[in-house]
Amino acid sequence: MTESQSLLAHRISAVAADIHRVSRAAYTHEANLLGVTEFPPLEETTIDIRRSNNQFFGIHDGDLLVALIELEQEGDYLLIARLVVTPEYHRRGLASRLVKGIVDARVKSVRVTTATGNQPAMALYHRFGFVTETVEIVTEGMALVTLALD
Repeated sequence: MTESQSLLAHRISAVAADIHRVSRAAYTHEANLLGVTEFPPLEETTIDIRRSNNQFFGIHDGDLLVALIELEQEGDYLLIARLVVTPEYHRRGLASRLVKGIVDARVKSVRVTTATGNQPAMALYHRFGFVTETVEIVTEGMALVTLALD
């Protein structure tokens, strides 16, 4: 696998469709992992992606987008709004590469929110030194945790 990492031009229809494809596959996998049938990230459309003011960085295997991170400026910190990897590419260190790029380049605090039941994500963020900031129960049986790296 020859991987390249780059800024994604998410306002281009074909790029937004690639982001949607990877996100949908990853979020379907996460919903199954969490045992939920309703999962708000699965409601996102390519139009939503194209309208975003956030930045997207991706990793490609040849021409195929296989992992990406979405970053949002939130006041005095940077928010990881999305970190997804196509399930067939799990366990290859791609999410770690994307998070490491943000951690190494950061000039301010970083925040991320994930489900407490998403143990792979929790382990990834803890490995980079993120600590629990808040926990919120959003639906019966599901809690979201906001993790911070200051």
